Amino acid sequence: MNICAGKRIISGMDITELLSTNDPDTLRQLALSLLEENRKKDASLSEKDHQIHLMREALMLA
Repeated sequence: MNICAGKRIISGMDITELLSTNDPDTLRQLALSLLEENRKKDASLSEKDHQIHLMREALMLA
């Protein structure tokens, strides 16, 4: 399932937790925590991509 967060679509996010309640405040908190978790994963992947890029540059200079 895709979730739209602002102008961004987050694909493949597990939303089963969101189906566990109908309380708007709880749903909001769950959705925000899922988005934060996804942001952290994106940051981690970006950092790894940056490290790979630096390693490739180092190999080219060697």
